[in-house]
Amino acid sequence: MPIICWLLSLEGVEVTEPETMSLTSELAKKGEFYHAVLNLIDPKKAQILIKEHQQKLSKLYFLPVPGTDYPLVGMAVIYAVREFLAQKLQVRWFHETAAGQVMDKPMIEGPARYILMALGDTQARSSRNLYVYSPKSLLPSYRESIEDVAQIISSFNVILPEPEMPFIPNPCWRQADGNLYMNGCLWDIRTTKQEFPLTMDNIVQQVAYIVVNQGKYPIDSMGIYYSRQQAYFQYPFTKLLKPGVIGQLESSSRPIVDLKL
Repeated sequence: MPIICWLLSLEGVEVTEPETMSLTSELAKKGEFYHAVLNLIDPKKAQILIKEHQQKLSKLYFLPVPGTDYPLVGMAVIYAVREFLAQKLQVRWFHETAAGQVMDKPMIEGPARYILMALGDTQARSSRNLYVYSPKSLLPSYRESIEDVAQIISSFNVILPEPEMPFIPNPCWRQADGNLYMNGCLWDIRTTKQEFPLTMDNIVQQVAYIVVNQGKYPIDSMGIYYSRQQAYFQYPFTKLLKPGVIGQLESSSRPIVDLKL
């Protein structure tokens, strides 16, 4: 039974099996799948969490550098966080990521290496050969993005928590992948200038990950790192979900969802 059918069956709804779908695209539709996941969330708890973020994220420490490539910088920061934590743990990490499947680890130093990794990540998710990974050709085209990444990573030592094992730099499922997994916590690494960056859609996405996790990783909490706001939050999923949902997720028999990235 696909996961959308399983979710709806928790509510006692008779369903038929839909066609194969991806997690990201199905959430974006805000159809049955989205609302089935939403129904697992306690709306009052979620609003408390959203309000708390609004109160604590009033200041933007790192304004985007004019001309920066927003999506590229966001992905570059994810790779920078992974490397920062992995180095502290002294563990291998790069070849467990999407970029590591299509390119060697960049040998250049500094923030430009993370732009290269972000470009590699984009290529890994595309069927086309998009980029030539040459530092000399990289700098003129992405100078603003490199500068943007440089200012953000300067705060890692102050903001990021001490790393713990088990550490998985790019947790993957058949239908999606995550930013980072560390000792039971699934991270969402967000590089945004939005005034109120946490929305119900963001919460639904994180809960959807634990729904499709199917016991692959022992997930009990979510961590959200806002790189421009210099803020890190971590919450147990019990602070978001309706009573009994965690038990249902852990004990129910759930087949693998036939979804792909």
